[in-house]
Amino acid sequence: MRSKTNLEMIKRINCCICGSTSLIESLKICSFPIYMGTTSSDPISDLFMDQQWVVCEKCGCLQLLKLLPLNLLYQANHTSEVVGKIWRDHHHAFAEFIAQHKPSKILEIGAAHGYLASTLTEKLPEVEYIVIEPNSSLANSKIKVIKGFIEENLQEVKGNDCIIHSHVLEHIYEPVEFIKQIVTNADMDCEMYISFPNFRGLIESGALNSLNFEHTYLLDPSHAELIFKNLGFSILESDTYLSHSYFYRLKKTSVINANLETFPNISPLSNKFIKMVNDLSNFVSSVNDKIKNHNGPVYLFGAHVFSQALLALGLDTSKIVGVLDNSHDKQGKRLYGTSYKVFSPSVITNESKPLVVLNASHYNDEIRAQLKQIDENLVILER
Repeated sequence: MRSKTNLEMIKRINCCICGSTSLIESLKICSFPIYMGTTSSDPISDLFMDQQWVVCEKCGCLQLLKLLPLNLLYQANHTSEVVGKIWRDHHHAFAEFIAQHKPSKILEIGAAHGYLASTLTEKLPEVEYIVIEPNSSLANSKIKVIKGFIEENLQEVKGNDCIIHSHVLEHIYEPVEFIKQIVTNADMDCEMYISFPNFRGLIESGALNSLNFEHTYLLDPSHAELIFKNLGFSILESDTYLSHSYFYRLKKTSVINANLETFPNISPLSNKFIKMVNDLSNFVSSVNDKIKNHNGPVYLFGAHVFSQALLALGLDTSKIVGVLDNSHDKQGKRLYGTSYKVFSPSVITNESKPLVVLNASHYNDEIRAQLKQIDENLVILER
């Protein structure tokens, strides 16, 4: 049974993009697990909170009103390995985007599993490389690892000709202040390379890996580029990776601009997320109708927010026996917020009439192909 915790949340008073105090309540997703990974702890210790989404009346940015304390949100690293072709290709594409300019001293913020760092040190064997990451397990003699958050280690920003963060900016509670701290401490002409999600593409793909307790605001390129410009960075180059991510190459060329430009209003995109959640609720209802009379075991795919979202929106749990995931680190553990154990997808080879519920955003195609290779007669329900 789900029970909400009374832990003290951090409440947003101002829009995290433009600073306005006009935040309009727009959507609530009740009783959502606070952690998106797997665990070996007792289910009784799992915590749940409502997601309360508001839209800024001035710039239209959808954002979470109440934020979780960071020590709970990132109680462990749920991305300890790179899983799937899309993510591997992303890291290699971003590494090439950076390496072609031959930086000599790199600071990477929030390196997670360290795959990008390892890839770049292979491409640039003479580079000096520092990683700042609170939950790093990276062991590489070419890379210096500092365990912690960048806000606690701002002295490390100075003296580098290259700063990198990949899929970090969307996790920051105060993105404008985050970029301001970097530009204030960075040397003039220092370059910064950023990859962040294509939220429009994520929303169109229909899963809650777009916005959640970790991704607490809707970052659009029109807003991101103004933040960079207003805070003293010039945009040297930009690119896209599929409909998955945006790449930026920036250069510190000035001090912070005192005359900030006005942010455009992105409320139509924010409304698309709200509609997506409603569509996802309808998908859950249709899945419930279809599995009602199914005579075999039902699995969810993805020991992550993908499965947690379906359950939070009312997925029938009476026939679910577990969660499938390709991460070896997650297999054998329990998906946080549920009672379900995580299995390798190969487990379905031993099942009679298995059914898999799949709603994994950009990754549906590669997952579907994998599952059909295991069992060509497998029934897969997807949005």
